[in-house]
Amino acid sequence: SILFDGSTQYAATSNIALSFTTFSMECLVKYTSLSGNQGLFTYNNNNVINLWKGSGLGMRWEVNTSSQSITGANDLATGVWYHFVGVYNGSQGILYRNGIVYAGPTTLTSHTSEAANFEIGRYNGAGNTNGNIAIARFYTRALTATEVLQNYNATKTRFGL
Repeated sequence: SILFDGSTQYAATSNIALSFTTFSMECLVKYTSLSGNQGLFTYNNNNVINLWKGSGLGMRWEVNTSSQSITGANDLATGVWYHFVGVYNGSQGILYRNGIVYAGPTTLTSHTSEAANFEIGRYNGAGNTNGNIAIARFYTRALTATEVLQNYNATKTRFGL
């Protein structure tokens, strides 16, 4: 896993143009601190796709804008590995934690594809993660509940989930 300091460290790609109408983001994280906004995985230009922990919130899955989002319960803890997957099937979003539905399904408007940067460990140009990120995957399709559980089961022993 990669340890991010919550201040200046994150990973980013240069502008990548993708065309998709369904997608999924997957991330495995262990927080050192829960203060402030902390981005896990972002594909962001004008139309956002964000998987992040909000200040005073649980994990949040955003598609298009912050008003198009799903937020899980504010029950995260430091020192614990979490497997998060945000899925968008073209009309609804679902947020999974550790292989089961954490929030949603919620109707969301369609995403407009565009060129953008992928960022790991940062939210929307700020809000850096304070903790470890071990997995960050982007799929240009909606994962099924079976696939989400399969991915969780494939990693849970390795990370003590």
